[in-house]
Amino acid sequence: MSKNSDPSIGIVIPARLGGVRLPGKVLLDFHGLPMIEHVRRRGLLNSFGVPVIVASEDEDILKVVQNFGGTTIKSERDHLSGMSRTGEAAEKLGFDYYLVLQGDEILSLPRHIDQMISRIRSHGVRTAINAITPLDDESELKDASIVKCVLDYDQRILSMFRNSPLISTNSIQMTIVRKVAGLFAFSQQGLKTILESKPQPIEMNESIEQMRILELGYQIDSVLLDKNLASVNVVRDVQLVEESLISDPEQIGILKEILK
Repeated sequence: MSKNSDPSIGIVIPARLGGVRLPGKVLLDFHGLPMIEHVRRRGLLNSFGVPVIVASEDEDILKVVQNFGGTTIKSERDHLSGMSRTGEAAEKLGFDYYLVLQGDEILSLPRHIDQMISRIRSHGVRTAINAITPLDDESELKDASIVKCVLDYDQRILSMFRNSPLISTNSIQMTIVRKVAGLFAFSQQGLKTILESKPQPIEMNESIEQMRILELGYQIDSVLLDKNLASVNVVRDVQLVEESLISDPEQIGILKEILK
């Protein structure tokens, strides 16, 4: 694939049908489109003309995306994570930077994607950067379906977890704990380096793919987004997403744009 005139950035959406909590979720129908197509079209609404590629080993996913005119790349190996699947795609794509947009991030805002692209363009990526958001409610501190983090002095991600390990009051934790969004980026070399190492204990046992980066001693920079968006992890999230699509003015506008 030829490089985009933008500084060699590609958006990759890694997707699969398998999944412990909600199998087949990327093909769930929302307003007449499968979720993966919602996510792909939102990615394409970026202001920089950065291309979007769906990477999957599942023929059903590939055919759905292709039928909508999308660009796909078939995974030839088994993968434990979207990061790994993106790494295989990177071997064929040849971009300098990869922005990973998770296939369950159906409410992704194009302006947030632009914010990440702008960060890559202005600062590059040492190893990895991850979008983060504030938490909206104290219940999220103990919601294991939501990956959270704390930051160091330089706003780098210090650790990630599902249940908060902190003992301070919930009100204090709400000021220092952040949600980890399904939007993160790698340099080509950073992605290659991380994937040359075997999966790490916390990564595997907590099912947090980015933890491999921290466990290996590398840094994850953060980009703070202004809005906490629901993703589809478990069945109850489907209703939350549906409500956002018909009640949030920004989401209503984007939905109209992608359903044209």
